[in-house]
Amino acid sequence: MSVYPDFAKRVFENNVTNTTHRTPYPAVDPTRPELSQKGRTVFITGGSAGIGFAIAKAFIRASAAAVIISGRRQHKLNEAIAALTKEAETAGTGTRVSGENVDVFDPEAIDKLWAGFAAKGIVIDVLILNAARMASATGPILSLGSSRVWETMEINARSLLLHTEKFHQQPKGDKPRAIINISTQAIHQCHKEHVPIVAERPEYSMTKLAGTMVMQYVALDADPDEVQILSYHPGSTYSEAWSSIGVPEEFMPFDDIQLPGNYAVWAASPEAKFLHGRFVWSSWDVDELANGPLRKRIDSEVDFLRVGIFGLRGENLA
Repeated sequence: MSVYPDFAKRVFENNVTNTTHRTPYPAVDPTRPELSQKGRTVFITGGSAGIGFAIAKAFIRASAAAVIISGRRQHKLNEAIAALTKEAETAGTGTRVSGENVDVFDPEAIDKLWAGFAAKGIVIDVLILNAARMASATGPILSLGSSRVWETMEINARSLLLHTEKFHQQPKGDKPRAIINISTQAIHQCHKEHVPIVAERPEYSMTKLAGTMVMQYVALDADPDEVQILSYHPGSTYSEAWSSIGVPEEFMPFDDIQLPGNYAVWAASPEAKFLHGRFVWSSWDVDELANGPLRKRIDSEVDFLRVGIFGLRGENLA
């Protein structure tokens, strides 16, 4: 049972789509021909465990030409590469799997990483921005120390911009590309009356909000026919991030981690182009978003599902 009696309700229930999901479902199945990633090279930051690993598996099942994951612990990276290589063999997709032992938050390491891609003639078609710091320290923002908070800002916001800049500087190709930002519900459920465990960690909410805003601004100037950009909350799946802040697996009934894994493939497909520049939840039914009553708001309201000020639309009340 949840430590916070109302926590699960706030996390899982919503009125955005009539149907919500906590496990994989057919519309986001990566083996659907419409979601095929054939010919694409995918780079996933933080892909050796957790959601990043689930995303890597999904892109393999979607027949990506190559999946590259990053990690800072060589033994975990080796284990993940071996498991993903076996996944590719079992699926029969022929996906090439490789890894980069690198600190994807460090500017110099990022420069070296992307220079290495260029030197090897590797062009990244799909960039998955998954790596982040899950704040372990709790307390008011001013009690955490500006040095620590700013370091988290550099990890959760600046690194996204650095990777995206390198991605943008690649040679232009004839295939559409995609950038998927793994965001979080914490960017808009950051008060005690929303989710207490999030409110206790303001540096996480603040820095992930900043990172999502970075990608939103990049999307404003990007042609979705050339590079499609989408941010999403991956649901509440149990991972090392939860464990690192002392949350036990029994805390609540966590989501199936393969749901956000599969969702990343859908988000990088042409079917998700109508959500370019938006923030969504992986639990929201994609068919309802695409074909239901919300589609009109998505197409007509410039601020809808974007980071902004609650209660205002431009200079007017929302």
